[in-house]
Amino acid sequence: MDGGIGRASARITIVVGVMIAGMLGALPARSQEPAPPAPKTAPQPAAPQIPVPPKIDPAKEASIRKLLDVIGIRASMEQTVKNMTDMSQASLARALPKNDNSQKFAEFFYQKLQAKLNTDDFVGLIIPIYEKYLTSEDIEGLIRFYESALGQRALKVLPQIVQEAQTAGFQWGQRVGQESAQEVIAEHPELKDALTPPPVKP
Repeated sequence: MDGGIGRASARITIVVGVMIAGMLGALPARSQEPAPPAPKTAPQPAAPQIPVPPKIDPAKEASIRKLLDVIGIRASMEQTVKNMTDMSQASLARALPKNDNSQKFAEFFYQKLQAKLNTDDFVGLIIPIYEKYLTSEDIEGLIRFYESALGQRALKVLPQIVQEAQTAGFQWGQRVGQESAQEVIAEHPELKDALTPPPVKP
């Protein structure tokens, strides 16, 4: 189960991180010139301090890196990034104007994006998270488990289990939603038109 959680956490972290990077990248760059002094009636708040990550024991860090390799975080990230960039490429193509400059922009953008999505950088970001919640004994125990035949079997089938569980959950939600809507209309016939779309005006 921990392996599945690790893989799911990795995927979520990647997607959220890229979304944030995209939003920040859309902002105009700040000028290097000093900003004019703020009016006395509206003092400028101090810039937030970026917390410095605590130093991790080298032996524990090495164990975490080994655990991440054993559970396939690196390979999972690479596949997730590929899937994500393929989907976002299609979305960007639909959103941009249809001209030569837009096509060139998209090509250059994805070249830059793929160059910056470095697996080692991502691993460096999540090591402190594992260090925060797992002891050295926890990490060594997980390594032993996932290096075992059962652990390798679990890692192999968990992606299929997660995918099929998501599909089953989606279908279940659809069925429950339809049943609930039908029951509401049966109990309150006067609300039937609430589900009827308005006529299309010519």
